[in-house]
Amino acid sequence: MCGGLATRLKKTTSIGFKLLLMLMASIFCTAAFIMIVQMVLLPLAGLSRERLSQLEETYAFLYSVVFLGMTVLIFMLLSRRIIRRITAVNQAASQAGSGDFDVKLFDPVQDEIGELTTSVNQIVQQMRETLDSQKRAERMKHEMITHISHDLRTPLTSLLGYLDLLEASGGDAQTAARYVQIAQRKGEELKSQVESMLEYCHLHFSDIKLSLGQVDAEALIRQVLIDFVPQLEAAGMRFDLECTAENRGLEADISLLVRCLQNIIRNSIAYGSTGGRLSLRIYSEGMYLHIDIKNYGEPISPEDLPFLFEELYRAERSRSSDTGGKGMGLSIAKRIMELHHGRISVRSSAEETVFTLSLPRTQADGTDGSLEG
Repeated sequence: MCGGLATRLKKTTSIGFKLLLMLMASIFCTAAFIMIVQMVLLPLAGLSRERLSQLEETYAFLYSVVFLGMTVLIFMLLSRRIIRRITAVNQAASQAGSGDFDVKLFDPVQDEIGELTTSVNQIVQQMRETLDSQKRAERMKHEMITHISHDLRTPLTSLLGYLDLLEASGGDAQTAARYVQIAQRKGEELKSQVESMLEYCHLHFSDIKLSLGQVDAEALIRQVLIDFVPQLEAAGMRFDLECTAENRGLEADISLLVRCLQNIIRNSIAYGSTGGRLSLRIYSEGMYLHIDIKNYGEPISPEDLPFLFEELYRAERSRSSDTGGKGMGLSIAKRIMELHHGRISVRSSAEETVFTLSLPRTQADGTDGSLEG
């Protein structure tokens, strides 16, 4: 009943219904005007009804033309507001079509033109956002090219320098071996930076399609931690993993999630070794599974915290070849979380620095567990 009433009310506010009313009003006004002339003005001029009937028969065509012309004139006067509204929408569309997206229409009337105005505003807004996104992407690409040129120059120059020294070593085997070892290390550093930059470009500028699969978060983190045992031992750090979540199931792209965990753990080892310990905790809140990665090294300065995950951020704590390559490791981790509809956050104090990964969990069941090392 209410739906039918709403439909009828909408029909009464439609443009077609309004134009029909205007046409009927135009005809009525024209007819009323002619009747007034016939009944009031012509008798005052001394014309009888017989004479008036003769004039109507003689000039019937002219009479019809006058009636039609007056009807059209009154109709145009009544519909001029609708015409102005249509003209405004047309001008806005033409303005947007010419590349000027600073267009904002306002039409409070709830009819077809009002709906068209809303649609035009939405389209223009989407086009403006698309254009702004393209400009940001172009600016990011330009900045990235600039940073890449700067960041690759240092290890490349160093590599070439040691190769020159190797050539000039004069056959000294011990010296040559040392130079070769350093050149290899610089080459690996250069390779790591290039790989990180390629991965950054792939995640940020490509249409990523995730290869989703079911994974147990605790089992995955255990495996990632095993790969870091040599680095942890070299840094003099021990680690522990605690899991209090009963449901540890995730639907994720496993390779990307592993890369995200590696970046955060590598960062924590690089800057948390003075604390001597790396702590990981898995727990659930609501529909999300949270992973805390905690180190006890030097804190991150409050000035750096808001920008830590920004692309190519040049803060010392995030720009190191040991943390995923020249300020990209944490940005890559953030992008991976976004692709999984999750989020990453960080908090830091004098006692600890904690990175938290939050991911939507699935209905897979698991059991609590802990790992010591």
